[in-house]
Amino acid sequence: MAAMVARDSSGSVVWWRVTKITGNVRPVEGEAHAALRAIREALKNGWNSIILEGHCLQLISALQEEEQSLHSFGAFVEEIKGLGLSFSSCKFSFVKRHCNKLAHSLASLHLSDIQEGSNLPVELAMVA
Repeated sequence: MAAMVARDSSGSVVWWRVTKITGNVRPVEGEAHAALRAIREALKNGWNSIILEGHCLQLISALQEEEQSLHSFGAFVEEIKGLGLSFSSCKFSFVKRHCNKLAHSLASLHLSDIQEGSNLPVELAMVA
């Protein structure tokens, strides 16, 4: 499962999504998949400025590098960087795992298939 959470500048949740990633994927590839989904959603919603945060240092470092990524998840990185150019401001920021508690709580829910919304499930309202 991959979970994404979008917050506004005051820290309030404006969108969340949990999606199932099929196959045998390494954690960094799952994180890259989630980052790509999140940046696509930001574009779809017309958000002007974004900060994509993640706790996978390998992914965030690759997104911050100037040169092309040669990692196994490089195609994700290049697409994310390309889409990032569509925003007036797009930053990639590493956060420690405990700062991503809401996304982890969402990913651990036993949801079927894809779920998303602008209001959090009741059981996670206190985590936000």
